[in-house]
Amino acid sequence: MTRLEVLDDAVKIGLGAAITLVGVLATNHHQRKREFQNRRMDVIQKGANEFQKASEVFIQFYAAYAAYLLPRIQSNAEARDLAWEKVFQIMMNDISPALLSMISLEASLTVVGAKKSAKLIADFRSHATAVQSMAVPSDGGSEKAPSLQQFGDTWNKAEKSSKVVFDALESDYRAS
Repeated sequence: MTRLEVLDDAVKIGLGAAITLVGVLATNHHQRKREFQNRRMDVIQKGANEFQKASEVFIQFYAAYAAYLLPRIQSNAEARDLAWEKVFQIMMNDISPALLSMISLEASLTVVGAKKSAKLIADFRSHATAVQSMAVPSDGGSEKAPSLQQFGDTWNKAEKSSKVVFDALESDYRAS
């Protein structure tokens, strides 16, 4: 074998290896990108389910507290106590886990690049917390309960915010 033949074989082998390497790298990059997109879609889909569950807790809280504020309930001590017990149970057992779930969801969405949805969930959480804080007087109990109208107006902000979150999650999912 001459030097030229050795050089020719080396170039052919090297060129073949380079082409194979480029193909493997391109395939690997595409596969990682696809895996990230699948993970992103999964996080958004699970996030929508988690947000639905968490927002249902606030719907239950709103319904219970709105019932508590009704004049016919307020005028009957026994009915008022029963209604407050329902409100208190939701506050003690359900709201904290729902808020923690939303915080975790915000972080997950941020990690996969759905930052707008994460911010909107934070906004909803803020509105929902405002609804909750209306039921818990800041001065330890001597503060007068809000009117049903005031409570409803505050809830409407949270409800509108919830709809915006679902729209953003849907948009993020479709963009994946």
